[in-house]
Amino acid sequence: MNLANIAIGLLWLLIGAIILAGVIWLVLYGVEKFITPIPERLKQGIWFIVLILILIGVISTLATGRPPFQGNLRISSSTFASVPAAATAYL
Repeated sequence: MNLANIAIGLLWLLIGAIILAGVIWLVLYGVEKFITPIPERLKQGIWFIVLILILIGVISTLATGRPPFQGNLRISSSTFASVPAAATAYL
């Protein structure tokens, strides 16, 4: 794990946090606009939970070098070596 991996992980986390905040803002806006006003204390609680999730993501990224939502899927070339050639004709 080097600094470049950590920096890339933090950038991916930042992109994810921006998307998450945008979706939550859009939901809150839609509920307030079309359904009912949301109490300010409830909105503060929702944003506090989002902040905690982002802090957990930052700590996880600093510890592992990759964002927590990235997963562990690794596909190697040997995965496809065990597939018969006839089955790969459509790939």
